[in-house]
Amino acid sequence: MQSAELLSSLGNPVRLQIVETLSEAGELCVNDVTARLGGMQSNISHHLRILLNAGAVEMDKVQTKRVYRVKDKVVKLVSMAKEVADS
Repeated sequence: MQSAELLSSLGNPVRLQIVETLSEAGELCVNDVTARLGGMQSNISHHLRILLNAGAVEMDKVQTKRVYRVKDKVVKLVSMAKEVADS
């Protein structure tokens, strides 16, 4: 996992919302993320692909769905970034 690519992927507000949503829910498919955040499914899929390529999320196939979850280290990183931003 390249740190610059990971940090860059988290710098987008939509992707940060996706990470926070997945963190709260545990794991979700694209349709569920789209339902929670609104927007177009294709747009959410695009952002999830970027997060996956950057190493921020993991994906498993469950029957016909792709289910995404945030890596634990990324949850900690986002939490620390929020603390720094709020101080």
